[in-house]
Amino acid sequence: MAKQKKRAAKPVYQLKITLKYSEPPVWRRVLIEEDDTLEDLHYLIQRAMGWDNSHLHEFIIKKVSYMAAEQRGDLDVKVESHATLRRVLTRSGMKFSYLYDFGDGWEHDIVVEKRLERDPDLAYPLCIDGARACPPEDCGGAPGYARVLDCVDHPEDPDYKDLREWLGPYDPDAFDVEAVNQHLREDFVEEDEVLPLENLSEAFLEEILGRLIEHMKRERGLKSLDDVAEHADDLQQHELEAMLVRFLEEDMRERAHLLALSAYSTESEDDALRWTDAALQIDPDCIDALLIQAEILSETDEEYTEELRAAAYKAERLLGRKVMKQYEGRLAECALAMPLMRAHTALADALRVQGKVKEAAKQYELLMELDKEDYTVVRSDLVGCLLLAEDLKGARQVFEAFRDRPTPALRWGEVLERFLSGDEDGARQALARAREQSPELEDRLVGKVADFPGREDVDDPENAVRSSMAITPAWRYFPKALAWLEQTDADRA
Repeated sequence: MAKQKKRAAKPVYQLKITLKYSEPPVWRRVLIEEDDTLEDLHYLIQRAMGWDNSHLHEFIIKKVSYMAAEQRGDLDVKVESHATLRRVLTRSGMKFSYLYDFGDGWEHDIVVEKRLERDPDLAYPLCIDGARACPPEDCGGAPGYARVLDCVDHPEDPDYKDLREWLGPYDPDAFDVEAVNQHLREDFVEEDEVLPLENLSEAFLEEILGRLIEHMKRERGLKSLDDVAEHADDLQQHELEAMLVRFLEEDMRERAHLLALSAYSTESEDDALRWTDAALQIDPDCIDALLIQAEILSETDEEYTEELRAAAYKAERLLGRKVMKQYEGRLAECALAMPLMRAHTALADALRVQGKVKEAAKQYELLMELDKEDYTVVRSDLVGCLLLAEDLKGARQVFEAFRDRPTPALRWGEVLERFLSGDEDGARQALARAREQSPELEDRLVGKVADFPGREDVDDPENAVRSSMAITPAWRYFPKALAWLEQTDADRA
């Protein structure tokens, strides 16, 4: 259900950075949030311009100098990491400077072009425009750069060969804004933003390993799980662990996915938002991060369900028709498909909680079409919705389909279905089976207990709670059925 919490949108600065004395101009236009610091801006300038961050630097704003704490020594300057942009950049149109490499003296003129509303679909900081490559490091400042430009396209120049060997594949006209932003997404995720794998649930660990298997199949040309198993047998345990770590470090989308799974593993909303913000900076299409933020930040039920529908649509598009076809009817076997399954489940759960049981039932039915064996066990929720909608025929079809794998909700749902169908004898027979499989659920239905965790007589508290949440509303919707159940309980006593 949607929660009444919304983070205030943070204004964003649009800055234009121009390398002084460059002709033609080398410049970048960037966006950065006002709560970021001058230290953050330093890293943004380095990445956007294309510098190596291998020299000292300094900001000068309104005649005040700011440097990194470890660089300032005994100098009378302020610490850049203590200065937020909101505090030092006080108006649109103001100008300040950034000096990089005190030897070569690369001066940058920076203009605060304007302040903008934060776009929730963008990951900040962001480079939006620019022109030309920055000069090569250690080329001798502006005079040396001018010499590079004179020589680099003139093979007849006596210095051309030596310069080309030193420069490598340098193109002064090159600038790739997409490459810059990919690096920014990588740079602005803290190294400690990824929880240790051992802190994740067993199910999430299995999912990550499943994604690694899919990666191995693609990268190593392995056709089946047998091929993967045979290949894995040739590797030592430490090699497999190293492969998993490398997989998560090198594939940024997988790193974002791990961050989102980490967010599921915390009870703190602030931590969950921090993990998911980091995930979305790396991969704006990280489905699980979108699902978590929708739950926490949506202000209304309608907004929440629309966010979930959009996430489910995006998840299916990202997964692709090829995978959907390959795993038709057994999508839960594909680790790559789990974000899609969670998106549909979250949408179905939200609709059920909002009382839209017919719409919820359709979503649960869709999930069971995607996963005919119902490894995600949504059949309990489906039966609860069908009974609330008084679709007794639909409920009976679910009972028959899973006669050999009934959940507690299905057992007790069948009792209710038989009673509502006017078959009291059938209801009593179903009641005997339900009491044999999960007697603890009856206590919850008739109000003897409020919950299950901590009870020693319950074999699977988690499943009992889930079944209770799925079927209890249906029983309480039909007071005559509940009164009959209470009477049979009293007669038994």
